[in-house]
Amino acid sequence: MKQLVNYALVRFMPFDETGEFANVGVLVCAPETGYWQFKLAPAKFARVTDFFKEMDKQVYAAAIKNFKAELELIMLQAKAYSAKDLFDYFKETTRERQALLRFSNPRALLCEKPDIELDALFQRYIHRDFATKQYREHLMDQALRKQIGALNNAARFTDRKIQAGIREFKVPFATEGNNNLRIIKPLAFEQQTANDLYEHGEKWLNRLKAVVKEGIAAADDVLLPIDTIQLRGDKKQAYDLIRNELKGEGFQVVNFAENDKVIQFAKDLN
Repeated sequence: MKQLVNYALVRFMPFDETGEFANVGVLVCAPETGYWQFKLAPAKFARVTDFFKEMDKQVYAAAIKNFKAELELIMLQAKAYSAKDLFDYFKETTRERQALLRFSNPRALLCEKPDIELDALFQRYIHRDFATKQYREHLMDQALRKQIGALNNAARFTDRKIQAGIREFKVPFATEGNNNLRIIKPLAFEQQTANDLYEHGEKWLNRLKAVVKEGIAAADDVLLPIDTIQLRGDKKQAYDLIRNELKGEGFQVVNFAENDKVIQFAKDLN
């Protein structure tokens, strides 16, 4: 059963003059069940210290350490409050303050498990998990949608759920060709390790091989615009390997920046 959860972000703001801040933690309160918990970034957090380069790194380290101790005491006190009064205590805790570490305005959502939601909020706002390969591919999808949508004589590509044997997945661009589907699937290879990079490509290799096997689309009716960061060492080897395997199956592999090839594919249904 879902319950109302209140949360506030912990912000590190060393310079009031600029108003710039970095999210470094989350405080979550679920009054109905008495849940009260927080999660903070570590004392050594490069994203913060790199952003505020003019600041001594020890300023942040000391501030987050002291704030953690303060929140631990506050959490102990929160246990004494009834559900009725816990939200008022949450509002008092998160009220506006002039300090290196302060809270955002309180927010609310519905969820079943506050502890899981705390982890999700922390990953989203502190570790920015949306800025992953999936998010990069989402941005690539948006860019291509605008380009293809502006073409007067291009086929109408839409996102589509595909059932290929036991596999079920979505592709962002699909249209009916002369005999079967034509598919465009942007791929981003910006993973942290060579293994993750290869596995991401292998996942789509196996999905698209199933598409061909089931007669849903021919291999040369699948276009894969690929985007990479500058790759070196084992990640470059992993990328070259999966790229060659994709091309070896007959899929059209192009660089994402090769707009002319993507546009020609969108126009060409012969």
